[in-house]
Amino acid sequence: MAEVATRDWEEAALFERLRRAWPYRKLAREDFDAVVRMLAEGFTTRRGRNGALIHRDGVHHILRGRRGARTTALTSGGTIPDTPTTGFLLEPENNVTRHRPRRLRG
Repeated sequence: MAEVATRDWEEAALFERLRRAWPYRKLAREDFDAVVRMLAEGFTTRRGRNGALIHRDGVHHILRGRRGARTTALTSGGTIPDTPTTGFLLEPENNVTRHRPRRLRG
């Protein structure tokens, strides 16, 4: 998403670029397409629908960042979101919570 937020990409060219990076060298096209589809269509959580971050031109196969995509890319950086959509397992008690642990100040 961060790459598409900065400029338009042809889908096949972005896929090939990603596969040149060692961690994604075995990335299947089906997996890439699934991620692109999720970023283009958004996803639904218990709190409602989260917005799509990219626009996927199905005719010309071009990916473009939507409004706010660049800000999201710059401020998120792959971190856990401030509004969690999954539970956390607290060890060793095996308690499941929907709240993030508080940050320590100091």
